[in-house]
Amino acid sequence: MAETIEKLRQEYRDGIISRREFIQRAVVLTGSLAAATSLIDLLLSSPAPAAQVNPNDPALTSLDVKFAAPDGGAISGYLSRPKGENRRPAVVVIHEWSGINDHVRDVARRLATAGYVALAPDLLSRQGGTGSFPSPEAATETLLKVDEQVITTDLTAAVNYLKGQNFVRANKIGVTGFCWVGGRALMFTTRIKELAASVIYYGESPRNIDDVKNITAPCWHITGN
Repeated sequence: MAETIEKLRQEYRDGIISRREFIQRAVVLTGSLAAATSLIDLLLSSPAPAAQVNPNDPALTSLDVKFAAPDGGAISGYLSRPKGENRRPAVVVIHEWSGINDHVRDVARRLATAGYVALAPDLLSRQGGTGSFPSPEAATETLLKVDEQVITTDLTAAVNYLKGQNFVRANKIGVTGFCWVGGRALMFTTRIKELAASVIYYGESPRNIDDVKNITAPCWHITGN
């Protein structure tokens, strides 16, 4: 089994098979979509890809921020935006299940270069923050135990923080995430009506599929390359 999975991962790395085919074959091997998507999460997070946007890009303002959740919890995150005071649409970038990292920060900066305000909240803030864990595996183990309602609360805090900034168009805030995180983004989209858009990269469906009836924002669920 291990050798077969490693061969499958190598074929995906080398571009021999698409993401869709990877997941389809991984489901057959592992017996579940959750296990299959975890494989691709590991594949995408190691080794870490090089940054596409310089953290010190002079056209951007990029910094760590802190904000309060509705229940009083202190949440940290990474914000990147084009310089200037023009009001712009914003995107909440949900990090992968090993926590916030340089790749996620780079994704935020990529969105900023495209004209958006991007905020990546650290969903492990209540547990001391991603940086407090000794390894990505330890962070993943903890995040997988965080209740969906807590995740919803902290993502809501991120939306509220953006709505309070004078450089954000408060009625133009979206969310995005991929793989396991895509599932959390979709879950969040079913629970908050203030979103203007939602882009889900092959995330799992909500536990209660009827929840999708609650979606009010335009929602793109991307399942292939």
